Amino acid sequence: MSVDDDALLGIGAFAVLSGLSITALRHYDEVHLLVPVHVDASTGYRRYTTAQLKSARLIRSLRAVDLPIDDVRDLLAASEPEARRSVLVTHRGRLHERAETLTTMLSTLDAYIEKGMTMADKPPCRVAEINLGVSDIEQARHFYETAFQVEFTEDHHEDGFWHLLAAFGSWPSDEFFLLNIHEARFDEHRAGRADFGLLVDDLDAVHARALASGGVELSAPHDASGMPRCSTICDPGGNSITLYQNI
Repeated sequence: MSVDDDALLGIGAFAVLSGLSITALRHYDEVHLLVPVHVDASTGYRRYTTAQLKSARLIRSLRAVDLPIDDVRDLLAASEPEARRSVLVTHRGRLHERAETLTTMLSTLDAYIEKGMTMADKPPCRVAEINLGVSDIEQARHFYETAFQVEFTEDHHEDGFWHLLAAFGSWPSDEFFLLNIHEARFDEHRAGRADFGLLVDDLDAVHARALASGGVELSAPHDASGMPRCSTICDPGGNSITLYQNI
């Protein structure tokens, strides 16, 4: 060992100076994130240098914001500021999604507290699919992808026509739902005008995007008696969509 024993810190002293627990230091050694400079072969005692305190304190700060260990390792290894920033920006996105999920959960819990809960029986059926017949399928695709920020994929069954589909939720689950777009001239059974409603998180923003994407306003966002705040637009194919504020 090249470092003087007197210059080394035992795991207890290093824990105090770094702010990391002894348990955390042992774990970071095991996953090769923060490895002691010396481990006694007979006793297993770990020893660190004061030069390692800077890395240890940085690790403590990053773990305090729940940065995953693999990302901490990548950030410590990064030599360019932009690479380190990229790691942090990506993690911020994850935390933002988690915060939105927690906010929704809190709102639901508040509703349970205020209004109580009922154990309703599962209905025997539910709407799981909407099929739209349109005259211009690419125009419709642009409208729905831009206005509602969904992604369509192309699909073709042996017993049906080529069409676009957007899947919501995962199969099988109660949240699964399909929105299909068909070119009406190839499928006479789906030609004509559809009328349906969608729940959205931000009524004004979605309504504005729908108009900017080629939709026609039938009613502006407004408060309706006994209903959520809503508006109605027509897509470029003439299908009527009522938007409801999801609160």
